[in-house]
Amino acid sequence: MDWSSRIGVAGLGLFAAGGFANQGVFYAGLLLMLLALSLRGRDFWRRARSRPFVWVSLALSGYITVNWLLAWLQGSAEWRPEILESGFDLLLAGGAFSLVVAYWLGAGPRRIRWVLGLGLAGLVLSLAVGFDWSRLEVVMGGRRELFGMGNGAALYAGTGLIGVLILLLTGRVRPLWLVPPALLLVVALAIVVLWSQTRAVWVALAVILPTLLLAMAWHGWRHGRGGRTLLLLLAGAGMLGATIVFNADIVDKRLARVEGGFLAILTDDGGGLEGSGLQYRVPLWEQARKLIGERPWFGWGAGTSRMLISELDIKQSLTHYHNLYLQLLVELGAVGLVLFLLWVVTALKTFWPAGRRDERDFPLLLFLLAAMALFLLAGLFQIRHDDERGHFFLISFGALAVSRALYAGVAPATGRRPAQ
Repeated sequence: MDWSSRIGVAGLGLFAAGGFANQGVFYAGLLLMLLALSLRGRDFWRRARSRPFVWVSLALSGYITVNWLLAWLQGSAEWRPEILESGFDLLLAGGAFSLVVAYWLGAGPRRIRWVLGLGLAGLVLSLAVGFDWSRLEVVMGGRRELFGMGNGAALYAGTGLIGVLILLLTGRVRPLWLVPPALLLVVALAIVVLWSQTRAVWVALAVILPTLLLAMAWHGWRHGRGGRTLLLLLAGAGMLGATIVFNADIVDKRLARVEGGFLAILTDDGGGLEGSGLQYRVPLWEQARKLIGERPWFGWGAGTSRMLISELDIKQSLTHYHNLYLQLLVELGAVGLVLFLLWVVTALKTFWPAGRRDERDFPLLLFLLAAMALFLLAGLFQIRHDDERGHFFLISFGALAVSRALYAGVAPATGRRPAQ
């Protein structure tokens, strides 16, 4: 391994370990990988240039850059620093940065497991040192005072929960003595999701987990592991169910507020939104609808949401629209939203042939599909693409989807695996 490769792999490790635990370490890892890749540009381009995902990624990043610079030039002196920072955050959300990570990920199963393990370790470390146990009673009473990063914790813990279930149900947890600890990890991650009280992730998982379990049952029977898969499925589902039952008070108190809010909307009783998260979301969504109507194609500019929201007489700490798709439409317009969704679709499509043809790749394919579905469904009520946790999520999963294609995926013209 030459010195540029050592720098790139070291950057990959920092990126993975710092993705949730430390923002500075995370960005330092990205910078190292980018620096090392600049010395390997010819090799990267040889591997990547035939992939539609590469061109979509470059188009998305280029569009955001131009849109962002125009917004900064047109912004007032007061808001230019905010536009500069927020626009840069949006630029980091996937796009070309996934290509950088994909190159150093190298498609090797060992390196993929290593990176995912470091990411999970960063999450566990953050949760272990971030939870104030003296506030446990308040949390159990239905208030969101968990880690100061409840939405991010829920999104990552939900993704980890999906990953561990897939490992269990595809027989990838070996030796057998590791199965009980893995089931306990399922419970721990489920508790984090519940205690975070992030209802958007709850709703998304309520859709994804049953579908995932059915897919795993079908896959197990098809490959002669039906009995073992069924036992693990029942054990996992039972432990998840017991976890929800033992935390029923939290669920009930959080969902009761939502129910009252939706009833208030249906009856046009704005006063009934008091105490509900919809109290702030509804005015935001109404403003977003009007702004989209005024500039539907190219939006108001990357990084402008906080400036636009400041015109509303509502909670001052609000900086985004609590809806991924409205946020993108307001800032980047229909062109930007289409490019973002095309980026997600082409990432998954790039990996799809390998995952469909090679049984060994099926768990990773299912993990990618479920993780991105979790992000996109939760995005209906939250937004996680414009901070360091959203960056880590989107960059990581974009990279996972295309890394196999860069090194060991199905060759576009022949349908065969290229030589290593």
